[in-house]
Amino acid sequence: MLTRSSTSSARASRHGPDGRPSDVNDWVKQLNVDPSERLQCGSIRSATTRSTAHTTSITSSQARSPSGIGAQHDRPLTAVVAALVTAVVLLAACGSGDDSAPVPTTEAPSTTASDRPRSTTTLAATTTAAPVTVPPVVVPDLGVPTFTAARLIGPDFVAPELDDAARAGIGQLLGDYARRAMAIPLGTSAPAELDGLMSSVLAPRITPEQRAVLTDEGVPRLVNVHVDHFNVEADGLAGPDGLVALVNGRIEISVSGLTADGGQPVTIARRGDLTFVWEPDAAGGGWRLDSFALDVDRALPA
Repeated sequence: MLTRSSTSSARASRHGPDGRPSDVNDWVKQLNVDPSERLQCGSIRSATTRSTAHTTSITSSQARSPSGIGAQHDRPLTAVVAALVTAVVLLAACGSGDDSAPVPTTEAPSTTASDRPRSTTTLAATTTAAPVTVPPVVVPDLGVPTFTAARLIGPDFVAPELDDAARAGIGQLLGDYARRAMAIPLGTSAPAELDGLMSSVLAPRITPEQRAVLTDEGVPRLVNVHVDHFNVEADGLAGPDGLVALVNGRIEISVSGLTADGGQPVTIARRGDLTFVWEPDAAGGGWRLDSFALDVDRALPA
């Protein structure tokens, strides 16, 4: 830009709450499963049948033989009673003894530490944003210009060249302009510090358009600013007394840097004339910028 300004099993289901078979037939079947010598539950019916038959035979015999009924009656009755007691005891033993089926139980399978399912905890991946490092605010040092010429125009008795002291003074004037109008806005985004730089004639008359050419206000803040070149061709004008009253510096300056936000490259170039006058009545007295004619070319990111 170029600007110019002037669970349960089946077997368990057949048992009642007291552990006995719920069906009489099943119970009978169960009693006949294992008639051991110690407890032959299956022989109870036979013993009972024999006792009944014996009783019947005794009764028939008594009917046939009326004599001796008292003695015969005592013996068979005692035998019947004994048989009945034995049958009751055996039935009770069969109902609650060794043949009662145990209620099946279901054992929980043992689980060793290696068999237990391992609980796993999955932590949600967290993304930590990289900290944003903001470059420090630094006012770059643009230095002083290199003289390509240093002429002095005046009476015949003045030297045609500016001496070293005059060169140093002009160099400081131009370096101060570059710091105030360019380095401060570029390094800090602050307004240019033009107070004490412009003369009493220029300061109240400068327009915003002229100020935009003279300074770098409004340009994105830059870091890593460096000077590509800063040259000046200086001319001094001496009065009748031989004292220099006006200095014109034709400058060429170019600076480059990166935007602080994004690191985009930026280049700014100026060329033109800066004219300073000695103003003894100004605050503090000294040299002040009285006029300028500059072109500025800024290569800024889109």
